[in-house]
Amino acid sequence: MKTQIYEILSGLTIFAYFIPLVILLSRKLWQEKPLLLFGIYWTLNGLVNGMKRFDLVTESAKQFMTVAYNLIDMPLVLFFVFLST
Repeated sequence: MKTQIYEILSGLTIFAYFIPLVILLSRKLWQEKPLLLFGIYWTLNGLVNGMKRFDLVTESAKQFMTVAYNLIDMPLVLFFVFLST
C-alpha cells in the first residue's frame, strides 16, 4: 500500500515540476526574465527527476546525472538570482 501511494505521489510531483512552464507559455509571460528563469529552473528539475524516476537512463547515467546536477544546482540558482536582480 505504501509503495502504491509513493508511486502516485512521485508521479504527481514530477508532473507538478512542469506547471510553471505551462503557466508561462499559456499566459505569454516568457518576456519577463525572472519568470522565465523560474520556469526554466523547475523544468530542468522535472527533466532530471523524471529521467531518474521512470528509468529512462542506466544506473551509471543516473549516478552521473545526480552528481552533475548537485554540482551545478546552487551556482545555477545564484546565477538566476544575479540575472533577475
